[in-house]
Formats: sequence, C-alpha cells, structure tokens
Amino acid sequence: MDAALSAPVLPTTASTAIDGRSSQDKPFLLKFRGNEIKKSWETSRDVEVIALLAWAEIRMPITAVDEAAHIATLAGNPRPSNKEIDARYWIETRPMRSIWPANGISTRKPAQYPTGPWPAKT
Repeated sequence: MDAALSAPVLPTTASTAIDGRSSQDKPFLLKFRGNEIKKSWETSRDVEVIALLAWAEIRMPITAVDEAAHIATLAGNPRPSNKEIDARYWIETRPMRSIWPANGISTRKPAQYPTGPWPAKT
C-alpha cells in the first residue's frame, strides 16, 4: 500500500482494544485506555477510527474526545450487531481527502503520455 494514501496513527504495531463492551450509544462512544486518543484529533477531519466488531468493520471520524473520561465520540451510530467486549481498533489519518474532494471528482490532472511519432532507433 502506498504510504501517502494511508498513514496509521495508533498504534505503531498491530491494534489496541476498546475498554470493555462496545458502544450501542448514538453516536458511537469509544471507551479507550490510557492516552491512546488525543483531544487534538477531534478538530482534524483526517483522523478516523477503524474497529472490528463481531466480524464487522466500522470506519468513523472522531468528533469529540473527553480525555478525563477516556471516551471518544465518533461520527456515526453502531449497528445492533456491533457488540463485542474489548474489540480491536486502530486509528488512521485520511490524507486522501486532499486528493479526492467530497464530490468524488479528482482535481488532479491526468498523466500525459506521448502518443507518437516515436523517435527513430539509432
């Protein structure tokens, strides 16, 4: 995978676990351990949580962080099947936002390739 397209923030190896049961609150409240999630990430639109809950993956941006209570509010609701104790999660940045705007149309110019005539071999 191209490092410029996806950059893991946490953890530096493998994944970490939600503290206890996964949330059924709306929006999703992720209970984290220690200082795994930073308050400064709530203002960045480029940080998202990827969690594996009962064999289902969720991807949600962080919208608020309560460092004292160790709770991160995510920008979505859980599904009823998203129930697991100590589910695994990790955090990634999403720099693709600068490449692909919200409308899904890239503002990058396509690569230009020569079409000929080809130079003669010498």
